[in-house]
Amino acid sequence: MVSRRDIIICTIFCIAAILFPYGYAEAVGLGSPDTIIAGLFWEYVDSFYFTGFRLLAVGQVLTSAPFWLFRFIFLSMMIYYFAADSTITRIQIILVGTLSELIPLLVSLPNLMNFNGWTVPLYNYVIPIPILLLLGVVLMVAFPKMEPEGIWES
Repeated sequence: MVSRRDIIICTIFCIAAILFPYGYAEAVGLGSPDTIIAGLFWEYVDSFYFTGFRLLAVGQVLTSAPFWLFRFIFLSMMIYYFAADSTITRIQIILVGTLSELIPLLVSLPNLMNFNGWTVPLYNYVIPIPILLLLGVVLMVAFPKMEPEGIWES
């Protein structure tokens, strides 16, 4: 049975996965580097021609999928941990969360190594911002999963 507390925790985590940024990026634009803090549907750009928030088009969201897709695997594991009678442990969730935060850096390494100045990749490199991982750890520590007290309780 899923408690109201677990539903609230999962809802908070889902909203955070959508709203929180996944990475800090440095992109080469028209002569000067653009500093970008990227989220799922938005990005904050600091450049000589534009500074501020902007919403992304559907194509840009899909193009940046390798950077944020693994965060949703972490999200699904957190939901499974709180909303189901799962056998998954906190350590497994933290390992998957850490991997999901390192994937943007691993995806952007080939661009960083092979950048020749003529091609302009989506981002030169992406440094992960592990806000979602930290929120997950805080939620697991602050609100531990309800364990049955006896052998016959569930």
